[in-house]
Amino acid sequence: FGCELPLSYQAALAHRVNARASDVSPSSSGPATRPSTWINLEYLSAETYVERSHGLPSPVMTGPARGLTKWFFYPGFTARTGGLIREPHLYLPRVHASQMGSTPDDLAPRADIASSSQRPAGLARRQALRISLFCYEPQGLDSWLQGLRLSSMPIHLWVAAGRPQTAVKQCLPAGHRHAPSLNLRYLPFLTQTRYDHLLRHCDLNVVRGEDSLVRAIWAGRPLIWHIYPQADGVHHDKLDAFLSLSQAPTSLVDYHRRWNADQAMPLPALTQALLASWQDWALAWRERLLAQPDLTSQLIAFVRGKP
Repeated sequence: FGCELPLSYQAALAHRVNARASDVSPSSSGPATRPSTWINLEYLSAETYVERSHGLPSPVMTGPARGLTKWFFYPGFTARTGGLIREPHLYLPRVHASQMGSTPDDLAPRADIASSSQRPAGLARRQALRISLFCYEPQGLDSWLQGLRLSSMPIHLWVAAGRPQTAVKQCLPAGHRHAPSLNLRYLPFLTQTRYDHLLRHCDLNVVRGEDSLVRAIWAGRPLIWHIYPQADGVHHDKLDAFLSLSQAPTSLVDYHRRWNADQAMPLPALTQALLASWQDWALAWRERLLAQPDLTSQLIAFVRGKP
């Protein structure tokens, strides 16, 4: 959020660039100094200004780096942006709606992530809906949790460490942690690998911020994005841009708006039919994004293309 290089770094960068410029001559016999490129790697957004601003120069007019040029590099969801972070050997499970709530034993989450030791009697693992929760403090969290407790489907809910657990515990006292249909598990802090594993094996992932959103997209599972709330309300525009660009179904758009509302709003019940339509969307959205080069490859190519 507006990170600025220390003045000493700016001065060193200017010295390096100027030294390289003075060394470039036909008589130079020493090793060439590697060129330096100053990148402003911006935050992720689906809004239209990203395409307009990606790759633009930003001349430095004052300070020790005066005369240098910074370059805007925007992550994004379209071919006219810098793309998304994606490792070369990313595991991409092929999930279909028919697998919702019936994950085979060999794909079940690891015991240290999703223990079944506290599963209420009669709650069958293969028939249970799997949900991961990594959120801030949504206004409708209490009513959402109560809805899960009263669900006609058995539900496993894995709650991430930190703010999500604090919020859930405020809504559900210790004595109300389990219900006939709800098995709730508080997770420890997970490594990225284990969190990715959890995302891939849940039927619905509630994620927050930008990093977990991207990982949830690659997981190919239905997701609800709890966007970071801002006092001026501009986060709603950012959310709408994402939902529009991703061609989210109407039911998913409505769910997102209710989840991210400034005041508590009732959320629709999570039915198999609803999740099946979201699953189809998740796979289609992922395939569209996989057709684009990843952010790292694009950033390297961008820097190499600069003098």
